[in-house]
Amino acid sequence: MNHNGLARGYMAKSLPEEKFLYHVAACVEKQLKYWSEENSLLLILGKNTNELFVSQRESVFHIDIPDWIVKQKKGLDPYSLDRYIWSELIRKGLEIESKSNYIKLILKSLK
Repeated sequence: MNHNGLARGYMAKSLPEEKFLYHVAACVEKQLKYWSEENSLLLILGKNTNELFVSQRESVFHIDIPDWIVKQKKGLDPYSLDRYIWSELIRKGLEIESKSNYIKLILKSLK
């Protein structure tokens, strides 16, 4: 998975928070599917908090993503919301199976 920072920067500045969250969730899901077609992601939008569920092998990981986090992370840098999601998933036990350019970009900033 290759990512274009310029295009992502434009999206972060121009898309509404909900659409940007959808885009980031789609990137996360694409990476999960790259590792295994059996992996899945479900995003549920709520009034003030969104829920993200990821299934990997026998495990299901859940994180809450409040609207204020989406807004804050979207304004920090184009991949800040991705970092938040991946760091929460990893903290909860999700395994990184290989390191694509996208994952390297995210993990590089988590250390």
